[in-house]
Amino acid sequence: MFNANKPSMTFNHASEDQQGQIWDAIDSVARVSRVDRRLILAVMMKESRGDPAVRTTYSPDNIPNPGLMQTHNGTTYDWHDSHASIRQMIQDGTQGTVYGDGLVQAINEFGNVFKAVRYYNSGHVSSDNLCDNVGNTDWQYASEIANTLLGWVN
Repeated sequence: MFNANKPSMTFNHASEDQQGQIWDAIDSVARVSRVDRRLILAVMMKESRGDPAVRTTYSPDNIPNPGLMQTHNGTTYDWHDSHASIRQMIQDGTQGTVYGDGLVQAINEFGNVFKAVRYYNSGHVSSDNLCDNVGNTDWQYASEIANTLLGWVN
């Protein structure tokens, strides 16, 4: 799955070295967190298309969501320490920051990966509709993660 997404990462300005660092970070954080590598990769590709220097987005409350996984007040890319900043961005998205939940907390809370990714994206989960249009969110987020996990690549 990682190799299938490498052309998108290259198109979105991730060098071969950065792509290797991304894979190393995903592999390392997945082992520690017990979150499937494919899920971490799918969320990262949805959030940033694998561009380590992706633009920071802001929540409706003006909270910055930087980095590969667009995390709640997380880590931004450091050109002087690429490896460490990439690892921290993947860790922030997977294990959370001091300011907000990551995939681990969402999976533990909801017990369902698709509810967890919906929560990760929006901070909201409707038990009967994962594609509701609540707030400033991507209402198709959970289905797009599912498509990525099934092998769809942009």
